[in-house]
Amino acid sequence: WRATVGYYNRCDHVISPTFSLAYELKEHGLRVPYTVLPNAIDTNEFCPSHDELEREQLRARLGIGRAAYVYLGRLSYEKSIDQVLDAFNQAAQTQPELQLIVVGDGPERSELEKIASSLASKDRIRFTGFLFGRPLVEMLQACSGIVTASKSENMPLAILEGMACGLPVIAASSLGLSEIVVDGGNGYLVPPDSPSEIAKRMLEMAHGGEQITRFATMSRMLSMRYSEDEVVHGLESVYRGVI
Repeated sequence: WRATVGYYNRCDHVISPTFSLAYELKEHGLRVPYTVLPNAIDTNEFCPSHDELEREQLRARLGIGRAAYVYLGRLSYEKSIDQVLDAFNQAAQTQPELQLIVVGDGPERSELEKIASSLASKDRIRFTGFLFGRPLVEMLQACSGIVTASKSENMPLAILEGMACGLPVIAASSLGLSEIVVDGGNGYLVPPDSPSEIAKRMLEMAHGGEQITRFATMSRMLSMRYSEDEVVHGLESVYRGVI
């Protein structure tokens, strides 16, 4: 913290992606002015599918059912993906049509695949590896929700990209996630380290209905705050102020 804050205190202005990170910097001695400005996403590329028929065709092509959850991001220890696997396995015992798609790569992939292969629901868990561009957008559009148990996120682009595609979110209530997910608005925030709570929310969302449609609509609406146009406008304002 001393090295980090010491560096930032030599700057004219600091930009933080979240309030939680900005508050931590202040608590550790940040003295210069700061602005909270989120990371940006391409909300034109990441967008919901046009209609339900198109989505059904996409699901059929990708081999994904109507109740598929996606984890998107780096496969590393601090992301607590083992908890997502645990939660999914609990939920899948009750709801046999559930699927889990793990998108990404990283140092924990082989260990996570080993864990998944030992679960009763192993046949409904798929690791896709790294996806980018149109294949990633289509995978998100085909899924029903995005889930993370990570406690180390400040402003996760993966969650924002899922929201831009109209996905409801299940996330641990920690750091920046609490700033982008509205509990009961576009998904659910659960206590950290609570696979059973994630499983419970997975089952609730799998039933679909009006609430999930509302979650999806709000996810897309909230994601527009993080569009490139919005963020670039904010950056220009900060730069002008510093100049």
